[in-house]
Amino acid sequence: MNRAFTSIGLATLALAATAIAGSAGAQQGEGPPAPIVMVIEVGQSASICPCPVSNVICDDASLVEIVSSDTDVRLKGVRPGKTLCSARNVLGIRQFFDVRVVPKPAG
Repeated sequence: MNRAFTSIGLATLALAATAIAGSAGAQQGEGPPAPIVMVIEVGQSASICPCPVSNVICDDASLVEIVSSDTDVRLKGVRPGKTLCSARNVLGIRQFFDVRVVPKPAG
């Protein structure tokens, strides 16, 4: 199995589980959900959905590119580093993403 697809798949799975749990906690007045940790290789992308989301922003836009389509919003790794991104879901809750862009493996 391709290592890049494995890390993207794990990031997406973790994102979905945390987003569901975080939205439920935020609805109960427990405060904003914890940031979701995403590890993305340079040149690869990972979804930040469940969609729709709006107002997607990243502190360091030189590290990631926001790629939107009609059905998905993805963060694409541009260069190695760490940044905080966020998006607002349909409930108006801002979800944060602790994004770590890592170099492609040698070879």
